[in-house]
Amino acid sequence: MRIRKHLITTAALVGSALAVQGMAFAQNSAGPCGWSRDLKLRNGKILTMDAKNSIVSEVTIQDGHFTNVGKVANEKLNPCTKIIDLHGRTVVPGLIDTHNNFISLGLRPGYDVRLETAFSISEIQTKIKSRIKTAPAGALITATAGWSVQQLAEKRMPTMAELDAAAPNNPLFISPTGPGGGLTNTLGKEFFESKGVKVSSEGTLVGAGGPGGNSDAIAALRSVQTFEDEKRGAIDAETYSVSLGLTTNVDQGFNFLAGTPDLQDSQAGGPGIETFSPWTFYDAFLALNREDKLTARLRIFHYAVDKDMSIPIIKE
Repeated sequence: MRIRKHLITTAALVGSALAVQGMAFAQNSAGPCGWSRDLKLRNGKILTMDAKNSIVSEVTIQDGHFTNVGKVANEKLNPCTKIIDLHGRTVVPGLIDTHNNFISLGLRPGYDVRLETAFSISEIQTKIKSRIKTAPAGALITATAGWSVQQLAEKRMPTMAELDAAAPNNPLFISPTGPGGGLTNTLGKEFFESKGVKVSSEGTLVGAGGPGGNSDAIAALRSVQTFEDEKRGAIDAETYSVSLGLTTNVDQGFNFLAGTPDLQDSQAGGPGIETFSPWTFYDAFLALNREDKLTARLRIFHYAVDKDMSIPIIKE
């Protein structure tokens, strides 16, 4: 994957409540200035991270480089420079996560809702309702991994009735990291049962691994996921990343899906939220890269456990 040669995503706006808004500009934007990524930030508190920990009120980026740091007189700007008034907000350099599973986040099935900052069942309901507003009518909503029952004030999973209250018109599937297992609402129960997945009357998934087992559920969710869904999820993941000021992700791979051709002795397991075919895992992000639609940098790690260079996965 080629490295993008601009620095627009090196800044993230931090509001007075420390809410962060990422900034990225698509190269193919409409209008006569659609080609330009030149940017000027002013009226803010910009952390330069230099040796003196200087804080300046404005910076200018032209042709992918910082041309001015701080106020300057008689500054010459490209006429297509985008000027953003920060209104006192704080700007920090883009952050780099050197080990995560970012691509698998982008390939989450359904319309993913992040729950790591929900600390009660009512907050889970609020986040689900908010996500539904940005998804098509009746879309499948999911919240898989990245959160724990232990972070909730109630120290329990929501009930099926509570999920129905949050998503009465959307099939919903949630599954925390650690204890809790997969849980669905009434419409989700109908969906999973149509795919042959057993669901208890309380909405608990009964699949591989017994009650709470998610393998069958994940396989059912993946069965209706299209390539366009994967691309949309990848964009959602990048938008989420940049909104936190995280502008570079170093992905550390994934588990191999059992049954994938030409794995030979490579370690493989059943369907899971971070289990994929290595032959198709990167396709959505590569497609977006070719279309120049990525808003954050991504480095990928080609994971293989075999040592014989004649094995297809190492050749690939």
